[in-house]
Amino acid sequence: MKLQAKIIYFLLEFIFGIGAGLLGTILIEDELLKLDMILSMLMAFVSVLLFSLIGIWIPGFFHSKMKKAKFLNGILNSIIYLFVGLILGIILDLITINFIPERITSIVNIILLPIFISVFGFHTGLETYPKRTELND
Repeated sequence: MKLQAKIIYFLLEFIFGIGAGLLGTILIEDELLKLDMILSMLMAFVSVLLFSLIGIWIPGFFHSKMKKAKFLNGILNSIIYLFVGLILGIILDLITINFIPERITSIVNIILLPIFISVFGFHTGLETYPKRTELND
């Protein structure tokens, strides 16, 4: 697969992940308004991450079909890398809290960084495991 196609799929998965995460939060907005503030913020955060995984998997499915790779490996890696990205984002947020305004670090470190790392994990899941054609040989 060409490098240009890989970059396009990477960007598509990242954009779909962000869009699906925001759309998922908008869809459950009425339910969030019924909860208290801290619980609604936590539920909005979880919905962004869960719906972003779905947004990553939609173009990722077509990417795995094009590469003839196992889609399930990409899914598992994206979930694992999402948690790694969350931990890394929290650590970066704790480090940069005194240097960068909180409104910037909370979006970049806690939402965008885990989604980006999850997309990276999806791609490594497709790359590292044997392809379907290699298993049959």
